[in-house]
Amino acid sequence: MSVPGRYDVIVVGGGIAGSLVARHLGDRGRRVLVLEAGVREPDPERGHRDALGRYFVAPAKVPSSPYTPHGAVAWPEVTDLRGLEDGGYRAGGYLIQDGELPYASGYLRVNGGTGNIWTGLTPRMLPEDFDTEAFGYGRSWPLSYTDLEPYYRTAEHEMGVSADAEEQHAHVGLPFPDGYVFPMRAIAPSRLDRVMAQRLDGQRVADPAAGGGVELRAVGTPHARNGVPHPGYGGGAGYVPVGAQGRPEAGNRCVGHAMCIPHCPAHAKYTPLKTQARWGASVTLVDRAVARRVLVDGNGRATGVEYLSYPAADRGQPDFGPVTVHTASADVVVLAAHVIENAKLLLMSGLANRSGQVGRNLMDHPVLLTWGLMPEQIGPYRGPGSTSGIEGFRAGPGRRLRAPFRIEIGNWGWVWAKGPVDTDVAELLHGTDGRGLRGSELRRAVSDRIGRQFTLQFEMEQSADPANRVTLDPRQRDIQPRQPRQRRYGRRQGGLRPDLHSSGSRGPHRVQCARLARPLRTRRPDLRLPRRRARRRYAHHGQLPGDLRRRSMAALLGPPRPVRGGLRQHAVSRHLQPHPDHGRPRPAQLRADRSRLGGSRPARHPRRTPSPWSRPVSPLPLPPVAAPYQLPFHYGALHNIGVDFLVDPGPVREVLAKQHPALTAADFGGQALVSLNYQLYFAQYPSGGGITQEIEVNIIAYPTAAADRLPQVSYPQYAQGYDQSKLLGIARIHVLCDNPLAIDAGRVLYAEPKYPGWFKADMPSPNGPAGETWNIRCHAADLASDGSIQQRDVALFSFSADLNTLRPVTANNTPITGYGTEPGGKALAGPMNVYQPYHWYDLTVPAASDRARLTVHHETGALGQDLTHLIGNTPPTGAWTFQSPPVAAHHRPYYLP
Repeated sequence: MSVPGRYDVIVVGGGIAGSLVARHLGDRGRRVLVLEAGVREPDPERGHRDALGRYFVAPAKVPSSPYTPHGAVAWPEVTDLRGLEDGGYRAGGYLIQDGELPYASGYLRVNGGTGNIWTGLTPRMLPEDFDTEAFGYGRSWPLSYTDLEPYYRTAEHEMGVSADAEEQHAHVGLPFPDGYVFPMRAIAPSRLDRVMAQRLDGQRVADPAAGGGVELRAVGTPHARNGVPHPGYGGGAGYVPVGAQGRPEAGNRCVGHAMCIPHCPAHAKYTPLKTQARWGASVTLVDRAVARRVLVDGNGRATGVEYLSYPAADRGQPDFGPVTVHTASADVVVLAAHVIENAKLLLMSGLANRSGQVGRNLMDHPVLLTWGLMPEQIGPYRGPGSTSGIEGFRAGPGRRLRAPFRIEIGNWGWVWAKGPVDTDVAELLHGTDGRGLRGSELRRAVSDRIGRQFTLQFEMEQSADPANRVTLDPRQRDIQPRQPRQRRYGRRQGGLRPDLHSSGSRGPHRVQCARLARPLRTRRPDLRLPRRRARRRYAHHGQLPGDLRRRSMAALLGPPRPVRGGLRQHAVSRHLQPHPDHGRPRPAQLRADRSRLGGSRPARHPRRTPSPWSRPVSPLPLPPVAAPYQLPFHYGALHNIGVDFLVDPGPVREVLAKQHPALTAADFGGQALVSLNYQLYFAQYPSGGGITQEIEVNIIAYPTAAADRLPQVSYPQYAQGYDQSKLLGIARIHVLCDNPLAIDAGRVLYAEPKYPGWFKADMPSPNGPAGETWNIRCHAADLASDGSIQQRDVALFSFSADLNTLRPVTANNTPITGYGTEPGGKALAGPMNVYQPYHWYDLTVPAASDRARLTVHHETGALGQDLTHLIGNTPPTGAWTFQSPPVAAHHRPYYLP
């Protein structure tokens, strides 16, 4: 079975990389098909709540706890690994392992991938990381930090990174363009961070490998989680954080739930689902689609993907029915599944492996844990898992003899080293002699121990080793026996699983922690040696010196306070918690494809220097026009009065952030502008003509992203139409209307928050006494079952304006840009043109005192609360009126003779 149509691009995997690639291509109008092995939640908010609930009830709080594995798409679990009493380990489950040490960085095969459970930390690589040949190992990248720096900024914008650029420059050594600030200010340091800084900052520790000392300093870590937006970002445009379902939410913040791994309840941490919510209409996601092989033509060019589809199971059920085979066609195929899944798919497809390098040079992030008790309470288990680190050992000449590393300051006590706090409670309950603590004594002991816990996480670079590789398990059979070419990938519990082992003699993985992996003296070992030829061993002739670690701990703690014998150390491979660097191009991975070039030095590709702020312009699709409506919408006659109020901007910003997060309230001399707008008009609807009354409660606002193009005008200038950019427009907060057709049209076409109301209005009329007096009273109403307006005897509010004897200013301030926000979070703008001038009245002059008044009759309703909150007793600032001139006249009759 084939997916209908041909796509420009197929992206395999809806994780961080796949979601970003799909959005980038979709914004340029490309037809993109994303094949996702996991299940896409039809209701993202319900999916979020369900995941949170599963995590709360899970007996083991591992990173994958919020997600239920499906029988068709298993993944490596932390519980698959079990340590043995005599040393070593045993691995079960999806990922088969042969080796002395395990590869313990798991991943998820769900929509959004491992990006749903990552740490959210986003430090940049250092300039010297791109040229490790200078330190005697590895190969240099074909790109430099300078080449990639503009793309770092683009990624930081997309993910919404919180950090301090000045701090990163001064204490990490990162170059930034002049004046650059991160989208949001740095996440606030924890109490542990502050204690660390107080005791460590400025001290120097001897580093024998570097031939000198390293200054210790606690430095904030960049985070892809929402903090306080930096007003100077983007040249002063600022940044609006992204919240649930990809919606801009100015008030969304990290509130310290301390469960970033795996699930942020506040939607503050970036996940790929935020990017997916902003995909264009040309991007299609097919879930429950397990890619099986990449299809190629006779010239070896990719033409599509063959994938297996499994039916949706009942919620919470891991079993699945029979799979079906499908194909999808495209001009380009992008593999963005996972480093292991990508290698597995290429091997299953028999592609890109003439060099024998596919699946080789697998790298992890080895971590050495050191944990203990601080002398005083430091308040762990608040905020993200880590907010600061010690970065001084990442750079410098010491890399010639030892691996570079950073020390992550862990905020979550001993949870990584020993498990959840239940473990500590159990130890205190049982005691060493079986008679543990009880009552108030237990409470004091638990508070004392947990409140002083801390962990230092030594995170180290692991160099590439061709012996660390991904292959296919030859013992497993194809899930579809009709495809004998893929007999080498297997089925276990319905899932496909690759085999992870070393080449040749199946030697151990050299994922070493205390003794780190780095090439021995040889700069460029032959990565394609025949199986029987002795392979050059990737041993490390440098260590993380134990005395260096002890000196840094002593500087922190003073005399150590023992925990059953002192500080504890444990070498682990960061399991199921992908390091922030995951997904970045690694030097060995870039070099592997070039290893067959030979020569004394690798061939260098010509460098391309992109424009630092180059962002290709992408045309936006127009919002759809639902049948039976047709645009433009014409008015046969219009009678209109607006009354403006300059008010305190605080409440205005609160209301606007809730309803229109993509907009910012206009500033008129430190005040915001709220406007009431009553309209009586005749319009032609699809089913015929109709007379409509409606009233809008509006906030004058503009798109936050367009702040750098906004003209600076005063309120009188705005009222008289000086803003010809037309970015200053009306953000509708409430719209009441007495015509069901107009209510539906406003909702469908312009995303207006429109609902029923009815009105009593006295206004100037050519058929009445001359004058300029307006009285408008708004009442509540409901939509009846037959679609008509059912009036209620509940007065909501009224306003009046006596403009007689005041001299108006003739003003043409149209088109008036009306802003709306769709339920999915997309903001849209709809201009309204009035082809005759308005009359504007300045109500701040002495003669206009008390000429207009607002009265709220129903203060407890949502409308009344907003009017009171926004306007209160503030006197009006201005008024404007419009009345269509008569287009026809029926004169006095006369008597026939």
